[in-house]
Amino acid sequence: MSVIKISGSKGVYTFDPEISFLREGKYSTIYVGIDDSNCKVLIKQLHSETDAREYSLQFNHPSFVAYTDSCLVNNITFLIRPFVEGESLWTLSKSGLLRKKEHRSLLINIIRQVGDALNALHASGLIHGDIRPHNILIEYPGENIPDDAAIKIIDLAMMRKSGDVPMQSGFALLYSPPELVLKHYDLTGPASDQYSLAISIYELLSSTIPFKHLNPELLKLLMLVQPLKEVGGINKSTLAVLQKASARYPFKSPPKNLQDVELSSQLQQAINERYSSVKEFCDELIATLVNEKKSFFSFFRS
Repeated sequence: MSVIKISGSKGVYTFDPEISFLREGKYSTIYVGIDDSNCKVLIKQLHSETDAREYSLQFNHPSFVAYTDSCLVNNITFLIRPFVEGESLWTLSKSGLLRKKEHRSLLINIIRQVGDALNALHASGLIHGDIRPHNILIEYPGENIPDDAAIKIIDLAMMRKSGDVPMQSGFALLYSPPELVLKHYDLTGPASDQYSLAISIYELLSSTIPFKHLNPELLKLLMLVQPLKEVGGINKSTLAVLQKASARYPFKSPPKNLQDVELSSQLQQAINERYSSVKEFCDELIATLVNEKKSFFSFFRS
């Protein structure tokens, strides 16, 4: 297949769909290309025009990577953003790197940066709406990740004002809070991002997902009622913090059997049990991880 050039309002972008293909999802196909300054860019080919609103979503913060240009070619929309050299937290969770005590400083740095970025976003009245390991990147150009590596938060398609209905109907079930799963969008807010971040960090520390079942409906039910369980790689104090940040109501019967007002009240009760802010959650989590790190090195000095 020949090289394709597409033009936007801010530049010309070149890519080979066969060679530079990165991945394909439900809503888009992703390629890596170059701009007219020969800098690497990520090119997202949208499958639906309804998703083009992501280009208009902007939040000015160094940790958020927004799309900087849009190209319309033969009624197909392409979104352009800078390419981030590095790995996603999802990739790192599979490698088990962040479970190792010697990389605890890196993990703490990641949590602090994500917390600061989300706190700034929430202060503006917005939520990300799709926090998960796949959407948090660790930026580093070489082979080894420095402890002070910068994080980048991507995929802003679900970003919106607290309480608003998402523009996209789909969501990542494993990381989504009950208020989103049960479509009580008016209850979604900063605590919803906090929930998703807690599930993501649980996966990072344990290298496993917290909920598993082959039946999607039973998986959904497990997620709605089952607290995070003890697992290797997470001590009790850290687990307690993650459980509080991901608090959910212990439904005695399937939520679909409840009246809307009662369901809303019970969901709100669980939201109130989470930390008052992502910053409070991250500060508490970092404190437990620092203490865990001190205990680890004290053991070897004794």
